[in-house]
Amino acid sequence: MRLLRSSPLLSFVAIVSCAFGIGANATIFSIIDSLLLRQLPVRDPDRLAFVTSPQTSQGVLTFPIWEQIQQHQELFDGVAAWSEERFDLSARGESEFVDRAFVSGSFFEMLGVSPEMGRAISMADDRADGRNHPVAMISHSLWQRQFAGKTDIIGATLVVGRHPFTIIGIVPPRFFGLDVGTGLDVALPYSAEPLLDGNPSLVSAPTAWWVKMILKRRNGQPLAATAAALRGIQPSIRMATLPVRIQGRRRRII
Repeated sequence: MRLLRSSPLLSFVAIVSCAFGIGANATIFSIIDSLLLRQLPVRDPDRLAFVTSPQTSQGVLTFPIWEQIQQHQELFDGVAAWSEERFDLSARGESEFVDRAFVSGSFFEMLGVSPEMGRAISMADDRADGRNHPVAMISHSLWQRQFAGKTDIIGATLVVGRHPFTIIGIVPPRFFGLDVGTGLDVALPYSAEPLLDGNPSLVSAPTAWWVKMILKRRNGQPLAATAAALRGIQPSIRMATLPVRIQGRRRRII
């Protein structure tokens, strides 16, 4: 108190700065609690956990990393991945930007999200040969405004990036995706990404960080145990996904 009285101006600045800092932190937490930490409209939301990477500010992974984690599903009760982006749905004329997401074949099944109509994207749709018969799910709102809510929507064609996709299901209106501030107007399997983005494809790029991942913990499994299981397979995943460049007979890690 004597030090505070001896420098009143400095003390005032320090106290006000602390007050603003505490207030800002409380505000940020309340926003996270109200938007990000609320329960999602999915099955067993309390058992879900996001998998992030400290290598990027958004915590995203590469597709090869996701493929490696998929091979260790015995450690969890399910894993799924998605990558969201905005794109122009209109073929010509005025632009119509919607929220699109590439999803893994396990995405809707693991989350327990049943389609309002039709069926959900499956593992069979997400195979490498899935690009030969590309499929899509659309949101309830897109179904209403783009197709006037017609009842024979299943099997209709949706043009995405000048490529025709067969609509197989309608995402229920209560499910808006896993990213706050965005929607889920169009869901496509990852197998369609090379078809839309061309060469080089992001699904084969070891240095493209764009995949988000979520897992479901085993019933009763603590979060610390789940993290320990991931750390246990981390060395093998790292070695399997390091980018390499072949020069003659030598492989050099870059």
